[in-house]
Parts: sequence; structure tokens; C-alpha cells
Amino acid sequence: MGKVGLPTFPAIAAARGAAVAARIPGCRLTVVPGADHLLPLRAPAATTAAIAELNP
Repeated sequence: MGKVGLPTFPAIAAARGAAVAARIPGCRLTVVPGADHLLPLRAPAATTAAIAELNP
């Protein structure tokens, strides 16, 4: 198995996320500026809003 690397810069992570999302039918990517992989802890309101939009 190959080595899994983590992006250093948020812009790189967002670009990679966008590339993955583009390949998934019906997928929508939500980027929260200033938040890292601990999104529920760093931006709980944004997390709740994004989840709520999945089931209007």
C-alpha cells in the first residue's frame, strides 16, 4: 500500500476535495474558511448548517 500524505495548505486540501467531489454524481463540496479537519469543533454552526441542507 502506498504512503498517504496530508496536504500542508488549506487551498491544496480544498482543491483535492473539489477534484474528488467532481467525480461523485450529485456530490456537493462545502468549504469552511479557516476550519481544519476538526470541522465540528472549529465551526459547529457551519457543520450543522451543511448537514441540515442535505435533508431540507
